[in-house]
Amino acid sequence: MTKHNIILQPSGRRGQIDEGTSVRTAARELGVEIESICAENATCGKCMVLIEEGRFEKYNIDSKRENLSPVSIEEADYFSRRPRLLKDKGWEVGQVRLSCQCKILGDVLINVPEESRGNKQIVKNFALAR
Repeated sequence: MTKHNIILQPSGRRGQIDEGTSVRTAARELGVEIESICAENATCGKCMVLIEEGRFEKYNIDSKRENLSPVSIEEADYFSRRPRLLKDKGWEVGQVRLSCQCKILGDVLINVPEESRGNKQIVKNFALAR
């Protein structure tokens, strides 16, 4: 089986992943938890990731959007129903993907936004009445 380099930011986790593996599964294999509450049905959007493009000398890889499977009908449908989501953040379809839907086809550097990260630290603030 062909393997590809995947790098996850901001954690810096990286490794060789089998071609055809979903980004979410690959992240989990590398110890990065990505949220998902819809059982990978492309309905919750919790697993959004950003695909970085360019030559990354530090990692010796060329990351391209084409190194992931094409945007699925389910993904396109999800984003078409939420145009403000992308517009408000300045993202475009292809740059942002649902990690449960896209499969690895080549080397790629992926940014996992804070809102998509699992195992978030929860800080509780409360005041005590005296």
